[in-house]
Amino acid sequence: MTAWSDQPFPRIVDYPAVRRREREISPGAGESQVIYEIQGCSGWLAKIYKPGMAPDDDDLDRLISLPGRLSQDERDLVDASTSWPVARIVDAGRTVGVVLPLAPSGYSGHLSRNGKKIATTEIFAVDMLCQSEQWQTSRGLRVPSSAGRRAIGLLIARIGALFEDAGIVYGDWSYRNALWNPSSDGIYIIDMDSCRFGSRPWVESTGWEDPQVPSGPMDNTTDRYRVGLLVARVLTGERSLVELPMALSRLEPGDPAAAVLVAMTNSQRPKQTRPAIRKLVAALTGDRADSAEAPSKPAVKSGTRPDAKSRPTASPPTAPTTATSATSPTTATSATAPTTSGPHVTNWRPVNRPRERGSPPGTSSNRPPPVTPVPPITPVPPVPPTTVTSPGRTSRATPTPPNVPGQPARPTIRPTARPTGQASSRLPQPPPPPINLGGAVAAAFGLLLIVGFAVALIATLLM
Repeated sequence: MTAWSDQPFPRIVDYPAVRRREREISPGAGESQVIYEIQGCSGWLAKIYKPGMAPDDDDLDRLISLPGRLSQDERDLVDASTSWPVARIVDAGRTVGVVLPLAPSGYSGHLSRNGKKIATTEIFAVDMLCQSEQWQTSRGLRVPSSAGRRAIGLLIARIGALFEDAGIVYGDWSYRNALWNPSSDGIYIIDMDSCRFGSRPWVESTGWEDPQVPSGPMDNTTDRYRVGLLVARVLTGERSLVELPMALSRLEPGDPAAAVLVAMTNSQRPKQTRPAIRKLVAALTGDRADSAEAPSKPAVKSGTRPDAKSRPTASPPTAPTTATSATSPTTATSATAPTTSGPHVTNWRPVNRPRERGSPPGTSSNRPPPVTPVPPITPVPPVPPTTVTSPGRTSRATPTPPNVPGQPARPTIRPTARPTGQASSRLPQPPPPPINLGGAVAAAFGLLLIVGFAVALIATLLM
């Protein structure tokens, strides 16, 4: 197997040293003019760029040297699962191509049709995992199990997390750039030389378009979307974007990977809130704590530092309550009184009270101040009631209560005269006095007698 760790080339190689072709792999597509296996260097490819399509020299050199700064486990992943560039090809001081390792055997072979082997060699793309079982069986492929699909998805996620941790934007995640080994369920990522650090130009890939980035530069949030889409299709075998959420819901109940994948591929979710690919790795390995999405950070008010910690404001302390027992007096603290220790109180300061007589200098008493005794109440003769007369009604006055020495004087309420029938807005009116019906009847009867005698006397005189 050819890989970055065992490459025989210097970091920069002259084009005449690798120009002879053993066999042509691809006539060229995209930014490449041709890809061929180098004669005398079995398993190593030369990718020659189209004029003006070569990456920046510094970016390419940085990418070539990156595996040397990775851990051994990460470097093993690079060697086994990526076609990582190992040397930059220059001609007359100008970059014209790059040297890449050839994919190991097992990622290509012969398919069959109706039991007969097809003569042409096919590249086993991940797209074959998203075909029906009937399609896979009819072409002589092993139908992957659910555990096998999960292992493949985990491997893709691990590669994507390595890229993201290193600040690499791959951008071209799709079926054609991810190869599948049906025998070992291995994954191999090609076109690694097109990676960029931080961001890269937009790459068109039908069926893999990021709805949040329809055009323009792509960053790691686009990688999160496309990696999530690729892993979701591998796990479910579902190709349709419309049916994919329903297919994810049919995974094992409570599977954290389903929730992470839905969040990564949700077209309505802002791209900045997509989970990191490392969370997908944790979800696929069953680490629910690491796969859980972090809570949103509270908004920082304008004019404050993002790292400034807010300090709670403690309420002023209240006076303690003294409880007397049969043996000795004890001080009981109210349940609502603030405490002067603990992480929840940071700026509390005791209130300075005057020092009692006999207390040592520099100390203050926490006991409440002594209460001044109230002098005995001296009886005061009652004030005669005052009667206020209004037209048509006599109201009763309320006697003024006596003032107690040592207490503020109570205001005297005096009713004011108002027209009859008008309601008071301050004091309720007493009920009217009862009417003497007997006297009224007698007076009316006497008046009738007088009128009767007068009428009789006038009639007599007229006769």
